[in-house]
Amino acid sequence: MNKLNGTVADVLNQSGTSNGNDWKRTTVVVETNAKYNNLVPISFFNSEFNVKKGDQVEVEYFVGGREYKGKYFPQLDGNKLDVVGATATEPPAAPEPPVVDDEDDIDQPLPF
Repeated sequence: MNKLNGTVADVLNQSGTSNGNDWKRTTVVVETNAKYNNLVPISFFNSEFNVKKGDQVEVEYFVGGREYKGKYFPQLDGNKLDVVGATATEPPAAPEPPVVDDEDDIDQPLPF
């Protein structure tokens, strides 16, 4: 089993039916600090978790592959995903505008 730490760059969801059974695949694209090839897609089948872009995650995965029409394709199957640092859910509040007395400041010149 392998481990990978990074930031979620994208979350892709796919679902369907096979042999009368519903399935769901969630692919989490993790951006690592590597200089090259730093986007790593890891697929989770029939798993439920709450992860969004920008979250810091630690992922455990298996390296495997599959064959299709005589060609072989690598595949990373996720085993466990832990959010170790979530993104901020709300932006910081804007500062309150200053309170102006309507009658006292009428004769004052504009500051601009």
